Amino acid sequence: AADPDATQRFQYDMRRVFRYAKALKAQFVQILPGPVEGDTSIATLITNLRSVAQDTPQGQTLLLGALPFADGRFDYAASVEVIEAVNAPNLRLIFSTGLAQVMVKTLARAYLTLGATVGYVQLTDPPGKGTFEDQAGDMPALFETLRGSGYDGFISGSYAPNGPTENTLTAWRDLIR
Repeated sequence: AADPDATQRFQYDMRRVFRYAKALKAQFVQILPGPVEGDTSIATLITNLRSVAQDTPQGQTLLLGALPFADGRFDYAASVEVIEAVNAPNLRLIFSTGLAQVMVKTLARAYLTLGATVGYVQLTDPPGKGTFEDQAGDMPALFETLRGSGYDGFISGSYAPNGPTENTLTAWRDLIR
């Protein structure tokens, strides 16, 4: 999505994605832009997302995560700037707890900073920094913040549990209620 030399391919692939999403009755389509390398990549990403946002079928939301830069860092602020530049109601941010924890350390504070653009919360392992369960101390504050902000979107888990999955899900059940 951010590769200036692959704009036509991106548009073609997104038409195919929308056909699959329609058949599967998917509400969300996640955009993976690939490594962002400077202003030209950002401009290409904005142009591509504007075009795709106009073609997105009714009832579907496009999701963009923290932008991956070629130097290996991820940046939520850059994602928010892109979302604001595209200015489409069907383009929202994925709030990944693993990335947020690595970048900001406090999940509730990170969510509050990004809240208006968040369309999906994903509980994830921090990249190379332990597991989903390692965020346990910060989760009550995050869920309190989600409730207090009126967030009513989806919350999913994408992680490798330290034991049986049932144990992890049981531990988070009370937070979600």
